[in-house]
Amino acid sequence: MTFLVAVTLGIRFLLEIITVIGLASGVFLQKPWIEKLFFGFLAVAVTLLWAKYGAPKSLASLTGLYKFGLELVVYSVGIGSIWRIFGTRIGLVYAGFVVGDLLLMYGLNLQGN
Repeated sequence: MTFLVAVTLGIRFLLEIITVIGLASGVFLQKPWIEKLFFGFLAVAVTLLWAKYGAPKSLASLTGLYKFGLELVVYSVGIGSIWRIFGTRIGLVYAGFVVGDLLLMYGLNLQGN
C-alpha cells in the first residue's frame, strides 16, 4: 500500500466519522429546538444509510454510480449541515477535504467495486 493510498483511505474514514459527529453536534450547539431535532434526525439517517448501503462489508453495499450518488447525497448533507452549524470557514475546509478525497478515491480506483 502506497503512502498516498493509505492517506486517502485514512481521510475517507475520518470524513465518515466527522460527518456523523458534525451532524450530531447540531443537537447540542443549535439554539432552536427544531434545528436540534433536525440535526439529530440527519445524524441518525446518515448513519443508517451509510451502514446499510455505503459500508464495504455490508451485504447491500452499493457499487458504481449508485455508490457515487450515495456519497454525493451524504457528503452534500454533511457540507450543508457543517456549514450551518460551524460557519463558512469550517464548512469550506470540510468541503475541500470531501472533494479532494472523492477525487483521490475515484482517481486511484479505491472504491473496491
